[in-house]
Amino acid sequence: MVLRLAALEKELRSHIETSERINRSTDKRGLILAGADRVMRELTAIFKDDPQFSEPIENSINAIWAKVYSELNGS
Repeated sequence: MVLRLAALEKELRSHIETSERINRSTDKRGLILAGADRVMRELTAIFKDDPQFSEPIENSINAIWAKVYSELNGS
């Protein structure tokens, strides 16, 4: 009985550690996406009244999002 409880405790600790690693990874991913979003919104706001730059910036933002999502998803 004691050995069984020890084995179950060890297994539970392993599951908790795995869950914590997943949560840290998710938190890191969220921070990266939030930072990227903030930078792109700031760039858009800075150049919103300049038609010469608005389209190239929009195209750049779309390319950056595609790259960020690709890297985060391991593609």
